[in-house]
Amino acid sequence: MNWASRFLAVSALVISLCASVGLASAADDRDFQIKNTGTTPVHNLYVSRSSSKEWGNDILGATGTIEAGAAVNIVFKNPSDECIYDVQAVYEDGSAWEAVGLDLCTITVVTVNDKDITWE
Repeated sequence: MNWASRFLAVSALVISLCASVGLASAADDRDFQIKNTGTTPVHNLYVSRSSSKEWGNDILGATGTIEAGAAVNIVFKNPSDECIYDVQAVYEDGSAWEAVGLDLCTITVVTVNDKDITWE
């Protein structure tokens, strides 16, 4: 490989690495991981702006479940400057726990168990 070919190959590598870093940093500040440390599966999960009066759609979908001991990444797809959200987890038996007023721009992990919801 001559000098010009090596230069072009290295340049292409640097450009692709820079593009990858740019994509990684484009994550929404509100994205978080939810962990189920309880013994009961979570069948429904609702995340809504605290300013909303409605929970909206179940973000796990019709077939989604967070099994006991599992974790799921929650990724926001709609840009917003609003950071304060409420989270509700509904368990297999129909019981539910909710946390209100969470600043998802600073919280990275929400943990649900059989008796409450905590965050860090």
